[in-house]
Amino acid sequence: MYFHGWGGHFDETKNKILSKFGDEVYFPDIDYQNMRNLIGCYTNEAYGSKTPTLIIGNSLGGYLAYHISNICKFPALLFNPAFFFKNGGELRPNSNSESDGCLDKNIIISLKDEELDVKRTLKFLKENGFDSQIKMYNNLTHQIPIDVFENEFTSFREMYKDFKMVDQKKPSRYSIGSKISKTTYQPDDNDERWWEQDPDPRPVVVPMGEPVRDVPMGEPVFVQPQVRDR
Repeated sequence: MYFHGWGGHFDETKNKILSKFGDEVYFPDIDYQNMRNLIGCYTNEAYGSKTPTLIIGNSLGGYLAYHISNICKFPALLFNPAFFFKNGGELRPNSNSESDGCLDKNIIISLKDEELDVKRTLKFLKENGFDSQIKMYNNLTHQIPIDVFENEFTSFREMYKDFKMVDQKKPSRYSIGSKISKTTYQPDDNDERWWEQDPDPRPVVVPMGEPVRDVPMGEPVFVQPQVRDR
């Protein structure tokens, strides 16, 4: 599965790279501004397939890949995941959805990223146990060159070539921050696909320095990056 960034679209060059090992590639065109329940939707696509799945994401797609990987326990390759922006914005799911996580992640960070707050991103990742999975490029900006993309994907694909899907009734529910929205759906033990029931787990912007807050259902807010991410 490959998730592009804000304003991105299907890319034939990347699709060829992702399919060069003979794998089936799922490369959706994502309307980040208008689609609802993105995490739930693509978790359903990943986990519902009942097949071993590797997840790759760039920028806002890296944010999606991070959380879906945690829910499904699938390995993920993240390129400059968009958690924190230089304008102070922060993306968090509008749901109770952080787990014990999935440490099977390769995370690529551009130290000269002009869009994201690299310092806060690194702090967040290290605090969540991903210190040894981070690879930093000193001279790269937000856009990842295609040769770097191919090299990192090839290494990632080789690392997880024998990945097997863990048999589980449903992914573990997880939570970001300490505050739970009153509108968050609470699954019962018989609900196999609770992620489809969340009212709106799209990202919510939390200004730097402010606590996580409840956002009325149907009113998520986005930071809109100026660059187009593929």
